[in-house]
Amino acid sequence: MKRMVVGLLGCLLVGLLAVAAPLSLCDYHTPETSLSDMDLSFNYRYFDDPATEGIDVSSGRVSLGYNQLYDSPAMGFTLAGNGEVSLTGFSVTGWLGQGSGTLRYYLTEDMPFFGFGGVEGSLATGQPQPGLALSAGLGYGRFNDVTPLAKAFRIQNDLFALEAITDKLPDDVLMAIAKEIGRQIEYAEMKELVAAIETLIEDASGATLNARALLSIEEEILTTGNEKYCGWSVQGGVGYEIIDPFGGEKDLLITLSADAAFAPEPGSQFLFHASFFGPF
Repeated sequence: MKRMVVGLLGCLLVGLLAVAAPLSLCDYHTPETSLSDMDLSFNYRYFDDPATEGIDVSSGRVSLGYNQLYDSPAMGFTLAGNGEVSLTGFSVTGWLGQGSGTLRYYLTEDMPFFGFGGVEGSLATGQPQPGLALSAGLGYGRFNDVTPLAKAFRIQNDLFALEAITDKLPDDVLMAIAKEIGRQIEYAEMKELVAAIETLIEDASGATLNARALLSIEEEILTTGNEKYCGWSVQGGVGYEIIDPFGGEKDLLITLSADAAFAPEPGSQFLFHASFFGPF
């Protein structure tokens, strides 16, 4: 009897926590995720002290990075690459580049088990030749693009700032707005999407949105470059070194990796990556 009471209390507590838990960006799920990101940076230091002979400092670097993630119920892929060029005296003195690609096939749509195949390459001024390796294995996990829900939260915040609404929107309305934004491609014109979101907000808040409020909604929908995503995956397998960058023996490799992404709020994104790639 005592165990039954404890069990019932535990179930009640879990239920209350589920009801009380606020809406999280990671609660949004979409059948298809497509994200890409590119970074370009440049820095250069130049200093010439007249009191000393010659130029004291003249060096810098140019860096480029690219990442792409695609996920669907049946398959997905990731592409990643980065390169860096070192400069001294405004001349190239060194460079390096790394790139990788992984193709995933999900074994079932209900559970995110997948088989993968990948390729990884590298090239640098210190290597006599490029390095190239292939890998294959199994993994578990999936990522979701939660940008539509992040936009829904930002729309709510914008309307607060404009005093167009006086209270927070219910969680189910925010989720409904996110789903409409996620279906943006299905709308022939932007004004139709804005009208659908306007109806959801006005029905929930009892307010009438003016032209400035509607313009802020459209601006937020069209905003790019602030994508958010959630999820995690772990994978492991074996690989083979097709080309050793230093001309050594071609090794049989083991590959392990773990990735995670979490967006606690519309303006934040936490990313985690850990990997091991080396010979047996």
